[in-house]
Amino acid sequence: VSTQSTGTEELLSAKKRFLKLAHKIVEAEVAEGLTANDADFDQQFKFGAVEVVYRWSRGEQFSEIMNYTDVDEGTIVRCITRLDEVLRCIKDVARIVGDVDFGAKMDRASQSIKRDIVFAASLYVQ
Repeated sequence: VSTQSTGTEELLSAKKRFLKLAHKIVEAEVAEGLTANDADFDQQFKFGAVEVVYRWSRGEQFSEIMNYTDVDEGTIVRCITRLDEVLRCIKDVARIVGDVDFGAKMDRASQSIKRDIVFAASLYVQ
């Protein structure tokens, strides 16, 4: 997924924090013999839709967010619906381990993207 915009400083900072944490995880995997190496590690993550989804979560209209990407509308809709699925799974895990605050945060994130045309009933999405 590619975009025309480079993103905000806040998003770039979040990406750096994510990659730093992911590197710690892969280092632990290598140390335990679970992964052979971390060559091309950063290449496996795709951040192209982050700004578009972020803008959607902040309340921008779908037609507005599409100005920030050259990706098809259907791909963006699927990306947002998949994110909602992941957020719900993380919320469930947080509930299981007893982290109520984190679960509530995931629920708020889910609610921020669950609106309008992206979640309209459709035979194509079902």
